[in-house]
Amino acid sequence: MLFATKKKVFTVIEMLIVIWMIAWWLLVMYGVISYWINFVDYTRKKLIAINLAREWMETVYNIRDTNWTRWSWKRDKCWLKIDPLVDNWGAWCEDDTWFQSGHYILKQKIASDQKYWILSGVDHWLNIFDGVDNSDLDFALCLSWWWWEPCPWQTGITREWRFFREIRGLRLVNKKDNGDLSCSKWTDSNCWDSTAKEFRFCSIVQFIWNGRWQVKMCWVLTNFRQ
Repeated sequence: MLFATKKKVFTVIEMLIVIWMIAWWLLVMYGVISYWINFVDYTRKKLIAINLAREWMETVYNIRDTNWTRWSWKRDKCWLKIDPLVDNWGAWCEDDTWFQSGHYILKQKIASDQKYWILSGVDHWLNIFDGVDNSDLDFALCLSWWWWEPCPWQTGITREWRFFREIRGLRLVNKKDNGDLSCSKWTDSNCWDSTAKEFRFCSIVQFIWNGRWQVKMCWVLTNFRQ
């Protein structure tokens, strides 16, 4: 009887050890699975941000190409217009608003049942890292059916994650001397000749997901296609 009692106590200890090992294994597996779920979710958000940044880069190129198409007889004077649909004073585009250093959002306009992209300047820059304020909402995006579009009317952060997007103009450069150009209201005649020029800009997407993150892609837009 004494031997049987000792054997029973030893078996209970064994069961407790096994239960502890199983619990520890389940806890480890839970941590691993949770980590990979979060990693996959973050990767998906980052891929969305990368695609949004690339989309706006391509849209800036589309604005240049639209200028070339709509103003083909005076292309050198008009390739930099941020709004291909507008000729403010009928003065060969020189007095219209051109690509410049600054902060922009992209909007759509409709003319003759066709949609066109335009750049719209804002007097502040995107920065959600110090907390989202009203100025940041100018850059906010909402998912509409299958595409993201500006939704500055949204107030506050209503979801766990959101995207904000900005075009940041860096420099407009004359390639002859790598000097800066200031093209506005007839200020520099070098702006509308056929010499090589570059508009250097970045497409920036910031998003909220368990913290604040940023994707930044920078490119050069030229006044020639090759």
